[in-house]
Amino acid sequence: MVWSDVGVIGLLLVGANLLLGRGDIGWLEFNPTPYLLLPILIGGRYGFGPGLYAAVAVVVGVAAGRVWAGQAVTVSQVIRGNPAWCASIVVAGAVAGELWLYFRRRIVELTAGETQLQDKLRKMDANITVLRGAKDELDRLTAARDGEISSLDADLRRLHACAATELPEEIMQLLKRQARVSDAALYRSAEASADDAPWQRFALLGREENLPATLDLDEHGMAARAVKQRSLVTLPEILEGTRLVGESALMAAPMIGSDGRIRALLIVTGMPFIAFTPAAANLVSLVCSWSGGVLELSEEAEGRYRIVVGRQGQRIFFAAYFNHLVEVAREASRKHRLPSSLVEVAWPGHAGGDQAHFERVVMGAVRSGDMAMQPDRSFPALVILLPLAGERGTDIFIDRCRQNCRQNDIDPTTLSINRLDLGETESAERALSQLAAAKGGTGV
Repeated sequence: MVWSDVGVIGLLLVGANLLLGRGDIGWLEFNPTPYLLLPILIGGRYGFGPGLYAAVAVVVGVAAGRVWAGQAVTVSQVIRGNPAWCASIVVAGAVAGELWLYFRRRIVELTAGETQLQDKLRKMDANITVLRGAKDELDRLTAARDGEISSLDADLRRLHACAATELPEEIMQLLKRQARVSDAALYRSAEASADDAPWQRFALLGREENLPATLDLDEHGMAARAVKQRSLVTLPEILEGTRLVGESALMAAPMIGSDGRIRALLIVTGMPFIAFTPAAANLVSLVCSWSGGVLELSEEAEGRYRIVVGRQGQRIFFAAYFNHLVEVAREASRKHRLPSSLVEVAWPGHAGGDQAHFERVVMGAVRSGDMAMQPDRSFPALVILLPLAGERGTDIFIDRCRQNCRQNDIDPTTLSINRLDLGETESAERALSQLAAAKGGTGV
């Protein structure tokens, strides 16, 4: 193959030489000579050795041709008489061959690298497919969970917004929507200071069978135990180690206010069997914890909050009641994995007389159901409780607060904003202490 190519190219060059320049065999007078094509093409196609041999063949062939044409006496005379020409032919063949070897090695290296990259790409494609499936599943689970939390958050906030006369019915409907409770009643003690006094029913959901208008704790062991323990009691707990005859209730839970009084007692007697789970019991307990404080506000609002000047629909809670709300939110974070946050927004460097203006601006970013308290500071400040608000919800509130300040001639860069996840604290008092001790910034 090599020598056939040499022969074909050589014959073409010789033919052109004889046709166009018979008087100068080898075209020695041309610079560069067309005969350079032969070693360059052969070296570039087949490598160093063939290129070098082709160059030698050109030199010997041209010298022999000049002797044959009578333009020289011997071959050696031609070579000695044209050393630069002969050397350029040989060097051209050798260089072309070396370039061929270099590019061939590069091609091999690049091909090997391409093969490795293709293998890695196939593995990455497989991993991406797996990750895409995992992400879709995670998004589905997150959307389902966030949907439940969002619905519960909206329902709990609705409790704070509804009128006192509608509150008992709203609590029952919340339990029906969230925990699938079908039959239940709310009872209130006839004497606030006596837990053993008769309890009067003031709200009913579903059938009133087994939910009498007056509840005697001596005749209802589960209700008596819930009042004594001041916590949720379920039928399985009652039946552990005790044979209880005639108990018709599935759950009993007190609704306790910030002052420790039981504002209402929930008795549940009906719900689908499939819904009677620990998760449903936890949800009922959570609703009762929040409802106790809301019932307290509807019955005795005095001394628990003040109205924000210029914002009649919003309230600043006093410390005792606010601590109760923080404790309820902290328990929801710890027991039910429903995140809540505390955010302190302060305006250092300004006099306490600016508190009213500061409150009007900051409270414009507070949603219904978020609670605020004025901490003991020498400068304007507010602590806001964000129930069921995770990291993203807290970020949104802080951004909204800064935007409100910017629109009301308060430079957001002069604010001190600290945040705290209630799930990481030991108590409400400890949470407020941590928030007070935190350095000012965008968050802690």
